[in-house]
Amino acid sequence: MPALFGTDGIRGSFGKYPITEQFFTQCAHLIEQFFKKILKKSVLKIAIGRDTRESGKVLQDALIHGFSDDTCVLDCGILPTPGVSVVVDHQKCDLGFAITASHNPYTDNGLKIFNSRGEKLSADLELQLEQFLASNPLTIQDMSEDRHVHDVTDFQAQARQIFIDRFDDIKFRFELPVVLDTANGATTYTSPDILQKYCKNLYIVSNHPDGRNINFNCGSEHIERLQTEVKNRHAHIGIAHDGDGDRLIMVDENARCLNGDQIIGIIANYLKQKHLLTNNIVVVTKQSNCGLDESLKKIGIHTVRTDVGDRNVYYNMVQCGSVLGGEESGHIILRKQAHTGDAISAAILVLKIISEAGSSLSKLANTIRLFPKKMVNLSVGTKIPIEEFTDLARLLQNFENSNYGYKRSLIRYSGTENKLRILVEADTITNADNLSNRIRDCLIKEFEKRKIFVK
Repeated sequence: MPALFGTDGIRGSFGKYPITEQFFTQCAHLIEQFFKKILKKSVLKIAIGRDTRESGKVLQDALIHGFSDDTCVLDCGILPTPGVSVVVDHQKCDLGFAITASHNPYTDNGLKIFNSRGEKLSADLELQLEQFLASNPLTIQDMSEDRHVHDVTDFQAQARQIFIDRFDDIKFRFELPVVLDTANGATTYTSPDILQKYCKNLYIVSNHPDGRNINFNCGSEHIERLQTEVKNRHAHIGIAHDGDGDRLIMVDENARCLNGDQIIGIIANYLKQKHLLTNNIVVVTKQSNCGLDESLKKIGIHTVRTDVGDRNVYYNMVQCGSVLGGEESGHIILRKQAHTGDAISAAILVLKIISEAGSSLSKLANTIRLFPKKMVNLSVGTKIPIEEFTDLARLLQNFENSNYGYKRSLIRYSGTENKLRILVEADTITNADNLSNRIRDCLIKEFEKRKIFVK
């Protein structure tokens, strides 16, 4: 069996392995067996939610068909991924499943798995599960055709209410206009109800999901529509989610886009001022802009870097006792609110910060100076270990010792494609362009002298 789990669960094109009805049924049966053994339980309680993709209900039915007759299933219907996490914890479930492909187009789908605390599976446990699935092949013929899960509860209304009610203790009122883009996704049915409590003037766009328009020219991955709406409505803030509600990107009153790093910086500064930033530590990934580290260091906040993925961020937060972490992409974890990226929790906190400060999002963002960056991809025939590129090492050392404005670089292979990704940060965009081009040219020569395809 090929590797199933990527950075964030299982994902792929619907109708192609592993995102098929047959595989979801087989997978559910084996996952249930695995966790019964791990948890030493004969019956499991499971929560299942999905986003708005047209394939979601089909895959959910297939998943449920794979469980034992006595399994207790809470059908949470369409619910943001952080909502599934919250319901699992609140209802004392043994497992949770979010059927979603996050920010991907509607033609994709996937599966995210949560443990009994509403946390994504640790890397070690996920590896054990993958090995179990690989060593226990199961065909659909092995399963009785009349299998039926009798204890399926329609929990959609209750699940949404549990997710919404988390914010009842937060008190403030935001008087200025706000535009919300729900990406025609799962947050269409939760975020408007939550934000109406706090926003005097709330305008909602991309909130008519039809199964195929999730993330289509909208949401956190396509911010242009939100920027236009903020301008046209003279709004003070724009809030964008992705299809399953675990990413947040914001737009200020000038229609300027703020990424996850800037939002994390604003929140970190606020929490430190309120003496709520445990250990004065924020966890980010290798992709985060080094300007965030420098900005936070000036106010006494230490950043810890980890591999890409909000699961990695979360478990590093637990390890170092941090309450705040996230990614440039907009995954932001407020560990006292949720155990995974949670767009609406972060959005509410930013609104509260602005309201208390009597300031604007642009002014707060200006306190976090990010460096210009340039990203370049190279297609390669073979993935040669980067440490073998001695000319590259000398070039980077030269950058370090020069006054080219070089800040840092991150050179890594894609986990899913034969591509080498080059990220360079510098003091100006011109320097970032020049430095990234020099690294690219150096790498091309490294591959060519080994007679390996590169483009």
